[in-house]
Amino acid sequence: MRDLTGSLAGLLALMRATGVTELELAEGDTALRLSLPSRPLAGAVPEATPRAAPAVETVHAVAFGILLLRHPAETRDPPAAGDTVARGDILAYLAVGPLLQPVVAPCDGAIEAVRGRDGEIAGFGAPLFDILPLAADTKE
Repeated sequence: MRDLTGSLAGLLALMRATGVTELELAEGDTALRLSLPSRPLAGAVPEATPRAAPAVETVHAVAFGILLLRHPAETRDPPAAGDTVARGDILAYLAVGPLLQPVVAPCDGAIEAVRGRDGEIAGFGAPLFDILPLAADTKE
């Protein structure tokens, strides 16, 4: 496995920025697994000021793969700007071989932009959709 020590800080920062809590890299009989807590650690200092909700919620790829804007067995139209979505709706899939990883809406709202193209490779953390949240929607 190649030397990843210089990349670990960058990988951890990207994991935190995109909400990924586990990442495993494997090559041959060597594996590296990174895990972050899904909630703040006990004794962590809370932020001094609360963050304002973003005007647009960007949905990022939680894995790398080929972006499929609809399930291969579906005939529905792919998501488009202006479509309304509910939190948890499947917007697309990331395909790695036979595995399909769903890409889900993080909030209720309307798709402002589809940033990924159907059939193209999406890298880890790549922006896929912009969603304009409903004013009453709050993340848990």
